[in-house]
Amino acid sequence: MLTTTAGDYTVSFGIPEKFYADFKEKHNTNKETNDHDSSWAEYFLKWITNEMELRCTDSPNQNCTCCNPKGLIRVAFTTIAFDNREMIYLLRERGEYIKTEKWDKMH
Repeated sequence: MLTTTAGDYTVSFGIPEKFYADFKEKHNTNKETNDHDSSWAEYFLKWITNEMELRCTDSPNQNCTCCNPKGLIRVAFTTIAFDNREMIYLLRERGEYIKTEKWDKMH
């Protein structure tokens, strides 16, 4: 099995609200029929992971069959964050308090 570290293929991209709304409208019947136990976020995560695998596998530069006989590219882990700018700011602030041992500020 050919393995690549996450640092080699870390990708970050924005997902506009309209794209997500269109996705939900387009996939509503499929989700309700095939994956009704998942939340929309879980369903979207599965879908986007599958899309990345398909696009990478179909890329002419990625179909190396010497190390990967089936020529399939698999995504090991996908993380999605929804508008978490404020949370990241708070975590950085907390980290600074820990680093400088200002325990009284950590409330």
